[in-house]
Amino acid sequence: MKDLLHDADERLLRVLRDPLLWDPPELVSREEVETIFAAVEKEDADADALCRRLLTGSALQWADRVRDTPGTRTVGMVRQLLKRMPAMVERRPADALQLTSLAIAIAEAINPQSYWPDHVLLARGQALRDHAYVLSFLGRYADSLKVAEQAERTFAQVPDADVDVARLALVKASALRMQNRGEEAIALARQAAQTFLDYEDRSRYVNARITEAAMLYYSGAVERALEVWTSVKDDPGLDALGELRITHNIAACLSDLGRHAEAVDSFARCVSEFALLDLPTERTRSRWYLGNALVGTARPRQGIAALRLAWDEFNDLGLPVDAALAALDLADALVANQQPGQVPMICREVIAQLTEAGLAMQAIPALSLLREAAAMGRVSRGLIRDTHAKVKRAGRGGDARLALANDRRV
Repeated sequence: MKDLLHDADERLLRVLRDPLLWDPPELVSREEVETIFAAVEKEDADADALCRRLLTGSALQWADRVRDTPGTRTVGMVRQLLKRMPAMVERRPADALQLTSLAIAIAEAINPQSYWPDHVLLARGQALRDHAYVLSFLGRYADSLKVAEQAERTFAQVPDADVDVARLALVKASALRMQNRGEEAIALARQAAQTFLDYEDRSRYVNARITEAAMLYYSGAVERALEVWTSVKDDPGLDALGELRITHNIAACLSDLGRHAEAVDSFARCVSEFALLDLPTERTRSRWYLGNALVGTARPRQGIAALRLAWDEFNDLGLPVDAALAALDLADALVANQQPGQVPMICREVIAQLTEAGLAMQAIPALSLLREAAAMGRVSRGLIRDTHAKVKRAGRGGDARLALANDRRV
């Protein structure tokens, strides 16, 4: 094997190092590896062409189109579908869920005898993992954990799947944190980071540290989270987008620590640059926190406008819990600035939106109480914040307050 590696060109080395492509039990010839590479390359190219043709229009039609099209039940098709998920989950998260559901269905329909050992199992595990990630992104944390457990059982059947298991650990960590299991989440993120470091995958190592810091942040250890994010801000494994996400997170910590003036410019930069990158969820996340920071720096008119826009944008993105939380921050800012008249309307709209989404029904009594208090002129910031906490607890929302991942290929 050493002689083969010594003479291999860069393209061949990618084959040798990629567990999706092959897992040779013994030395094989250069010609055999080139044949494997060519077969995988052709399958991926064919799958890419099919995806470009079939994944158009309504996402609800994708499954039927794929099912009725020959040549779609391949590992290459699973790879190409999952390859499209990272960009889609930020722009159209509901469509991303359709995409990962389709990847799972294809992976389960593939004949294992048509591929090298363990490749179909690996593809199934990856499809399940990415589906769990999208479910968590949408706030469906219990469902995410169930799918993650399926992925874990699948990866357990595949030798040397350490990196895939570590990537799955980050998905589980995010969902566990929202299930009030923060210590488990932090431990998983740290374990994943160590695995990536062992495999010299600096980019994913940094992503795991970002996630670990998020776990610390949500557990209330804001200063420790700030330390971790600051420590990796200039890491060579961080790309420009990752640096922008960490900029948001550091600003979030500063704002939470009462240092709003230090955070405003960073949030404003993030809103602008995420918009230029066509990342609407990230843009809205930064706009939400920018609104709160502006209110905290005695610029209420601008802050209220930012919070109102963030509320609308979260609704457009199909993130009703985060929309409700932004709306309650808006109500708090209005009351703080002697403008309580709009609060009953805000509460009515939030109740309607959460009810339509079938989410957080246990928070409706708290919202109703707030609406009645506002209608009678008895609303207080304490009542608004208590309602905010109940909505967050009921919906397990709030992940949109941070940019959790540098690499959406979690």
